Amino acid sequence: MAEPDSEIAARQRALDEAEGTYGPRHPAVIAAREELGYAYEDLRLPELALPLLERVVRDLDLTVGADSHRSVIARKNLANAYHMSLRVTDAHVLYREVAGQSAEVFGPLHLCTLLARSGVAACLLELRRFEEALAEYAGLLPLWAEGFEPDHRGFLMDRYRQAAAFDGIGDMPEAMTRYWRLLADCDSLLGPDDPLTSRLSGNLVPRPRPWRDGEPLGPRRLWLVSLSAIQMARGHGTSLDTLYPGAWLNRHNAVIELEADWGVGSRDGLLDRLEWLAGEGDRGSLATGLGHPPVSWDLARYAFTVRSGYAAEYIGGPEAWRLLERAGDEAARCYGSWREFAGDYLAGRELWLADDRGAGSFPASQRQTITAVERLLDPGNARSPWNRVPWDPPEIIS
Repeated sequence: MAEPDSEIAARQRALDEAEGTYGPRHPAVIAAREELGYAYEDLRLPELALPLLERVVRDLDLTVGADSHRSVIARKNLANAYHMSLRVTDAHVLYREVAGQSAEVFGPLHLCTLLARSGVAACLLELRRFEEALAEYAGLLPLWAEGFEPDHRGFLMDRYRQAAAFDGIGDMPEAMTRYWRLLADCDSLLGPDDPLTSRLSGNLVPRPRPWRDGEPLGPRRLWLVSLSAIQMARGHGTSLDTLYPGAWLNRHNAVIELEADWGVGSRDGLLDRLEWLAGEGDRGSLATGLGHPPVSWDLARYAFTVRSGYAAEYIGGPEAWRLLERAGDEAARCYGSWREFAGDYLAGRELWLADDRGAGSFPASQRQTITAVERLLDPGNARSPWNRVPWDPPEIIS
């Protein structure tokens, strides 16, 4: 298997050669550009894929027409890239457009049509428009059942997302019934080692404790969980305004990510890692390059790790709040605004990336993080918790 850098380089050369031979809109050039875009997507770099896939759609519209089979599929793939890059509203609009086009071009039961409709519903789910998502799934799942076998992954994933939508609106009995039913079906249809089966099993066995409090957080606690808002704004299916970090049950992912990121697999391991982040962390080693220690780089990761540990059920709610207060006290001493907190986080992250892999490493990842910060600081973003609760934490009462 080719190394990622060599794969990208090879596809870039193929694009350059095709364009030099045939001109900008030849089918071979469009195909080469699309393949380069897919290579970036495979590396989880949708920000680099997007301009390539947008160009593919424009060129296909001009050469074969917007309603051609080729253009419809390319437009659906572009919607996927928007979705991957967290441009969920843009993805939702494009998925809905493609769903209508695909139904006319391919028919209502074609895979492209169903996947576009699935994208519409998934975006509504992530936008927390749960009732609308449930309405979409009510119409979509019968079509999956009519056109495909019950073990089709798209069908099973939409059943999972439908359960998550019930979870999101707070209908726990219905959500749990559907989660358990789907786990049984995935176990028999896909096997116990399949990723979807493992995810469901990790969420349900042993039976999870209650994962969200129905009451909205007061200003102080909302401020505390918002110390991790940058990481939350970079993920799918996250919650910006609850102690639980997911918009629906997601214990399995919390366990997996803590192990992958920190080597944490227990309560003791979690507390050790939190003690390191609160005490030493990376800020001392990064201070020389920045001129001061980037405290928020450690504190934001500390707050995120507390919430992940709560989701993984390594700690309970009262302990999680006590741990978050520790980070809150230090953040209050070091910063005077969300903008200052975020600026130091970005500076610390950039230095950490450079120390870890060399200057200029992961430019797309850093760009995504900057975009997340910009969204959180945007005064017009009503969903940003930073706009709902001011800095000035000493004045906030719980």
